[in-house]
Amino acid sequence: MFFAYVLSFLIALKSEVLAWIFASALRIRTRVMLKNLDIVYSESLSRTQKKRLARKSMASFLRTIFEFICSPLIYPFARVEFKNLEPVQKILAQGGGVYGLAIHQGNWELLIHKGGASVASLHLALKPVGGARVAGWVRARREKNCVHEIMRNVEKPAWQQINEAISAGAIVGFVMDQRRSKGVNVPLFGRPSLTNASLFRQWRGQKAPIFPLTIRRTGLLSHEGVFWDEFEVWDEPGCSEERFLAENAKRMNVMIEKMILWNPDEYFWMHDRWKMPKEI
Repeated sequence: MFFAYVLSFLIALKSEVLAWIFASALRIRTRVMLKNLDIVYSESLSRTQKKRLARKSMASFLRTIFEFICSPLIYPFARVEFKNLEPVQKILAQGGGVYGLAIHQGNWELLIHKGGASVASLHLALKPVGGARVAGWVRARREKNCVHEIMRNVEKPAWQQINEAISAGAIVGFVMDQRRSKGVNVPLFGRPSLTNASLFRQWRGQKAPIFPLTIRRTGLLSHEGVFWDEFEVWDEPGCSEERFLAENAKRMNVMIEKMILWNPDEYFWMHDRWKMPKEI
């Protein structure tokens, strides 16, 4: 335990120093972060406050990556106190599965690890990270951390793997806050954004409750994980798939706005979320 505290402290310190170097001195991704913060906060924060928030965001991201690399030494000693877990546990106890709607905030890797280790079998539907070597290493590390990636393969498509996991009473996590080039164009913080609607396309084929979930740091090795109230899917009889996806993507973005503002210091502001095709 003592070693985990020391290692966590050193990682936090290193992340703060690197964040200052990258964001303030080298200005890596600073333009994108400040553009995003201008959209969300407009004039309610000063330029200095936005720059400070950008550094905090980068430090949180770096810390999450370093902690994931060192997860065998840190995760067993890290604590996540889950709030509003009872509705999810009730569904799981009855043999049902649930969808988790997550965003890149706080130590999201620890969130899915603790969810898979202490709540229910957890499967993660997302694109591979980096090239084949990096993606393979991340997948193996996540498997050791009690998280099963949904892999696209010829023998069993992703949607079928998800259906089987839900039917088996598992949690299937979707990380839904990044731009999708062929996504649904709906507002996020009042600005048009290409939004990933894959969760709702999957939901139409295999219905199950959707619970947004977030995490924030409360100490070196302590965190607060929150299951928000069940997301209400709009599903009017006879509506087209296009309208179904657009309406639910719009509602989801309203939810994501609340999740981001709940813990903006640890949100991943480095992603160019509002980039449109003409800018690519």
